[in-house]
Amino acid sequence: MRAGNIDFIIGALRQDEDLPDLCSEALFEEDMLILLRNNHPLLRHPDPRSQLATAQWVLPRANAPARNLLDKAFVTLGLPLPQPTVETGDAAMVRGLLQGSDMLAAVSASQMRFETDNGLLSVLPVPLPDTTRRIGLTFRAGSLPSPATQALLRFIYQQVQDGAV
Repeated sequence: MRAGNIDFIIGALRQDEDLPDLCSEALFEEDMLILLRNNHPLLRHPDPRSQLATAQWVLPRANAPARNLLDKAFVTLGLPLPQPTVETGDAAMVRGLLQGSDMLAAVSASQMRFETDNGLLSVLPVPLPDTTRRIGLTFRAGSLPSPATQALLRFIYQQVQDGAV
């Protein structure tokens, strides 16, 4: 993006970095949640929270903002940090691993909304405290978007306004 090869990035905004050559715009905020396959044994467990530390996890890579938030949530819950069986940020890989195993994943609510809305994956009813993230756009400071980029941005803004994300 800094070289001008891409116009913007949409995703979680980093709050802890000072990047004077970039500017960001928040679109919405959301919390992380725990996803698992339908009919996973933890969905029937009387105390699923007690099983989180020993579960097999698909996690973002170490030091990724989402991983740091998840680690902080586990500390707040008084639980040992989850240990990754697999580290990936690839949504297709996360989906496949969850559907084909008893693994868990912590993701932003909108990241797998299609899967949860269509009954492909389930949400474990264990809240993750202090995992709210701002999701938005990051641009090169002072850049002038092309007409095509402006059209795409209008579409994104409309989707957010309509509550589609």
